[in-house]
Amino acid sequence: MSQNNMGVQRASDFNQAVGSVVGEPEEPAEYNVLPRGARRGDWVEIWRVILPVGTRAPQVPSDTAKVPLEMRLRGFLLDEEAVLGQEVVIQTRIGREVEGRLVELHPRWDHDFGLPQPELLAIGQELRKIQGGKG
Repeated sequence: MSQNNMGVQRASDFNQAVGSVVGEPEEPAEYNVLPRGARRGDWVEIWRVILPVGTRAPQVPSDTAKVPLEMRLRGFLLDEEAVLGQEVVIQTRIGREVEGRLVELHPRWDHDFGLPQPELLAIGQELRKIQGGKG
């Protein structure tokens, strides 16, 4: 587990800290948690297996069928207190109550659109030239 300078905790390597991508999840040896852990109302992320190996639809590709269908979901903790690895119940932003294993405290959105692509960066300028400098 890693903790950044804002006190946010996350499982840096999901495979090692929470479960295996292939097969049944493995129990972590130890969690390095914030002193208070999570409390009711905290924004958290949970994980659970939706469909184990062998229960996937028959039309699923063979490499996909070899792994369980897993879910990660964010919401507000409904349990009074919890630590990473504990089974908890959350309430999603639309009001659903879902149970799963607590894998992240105070998660943030850290996705992006990848590296800038040189071909795409020039499109606007090329289009302006085609249109005669207009637009």
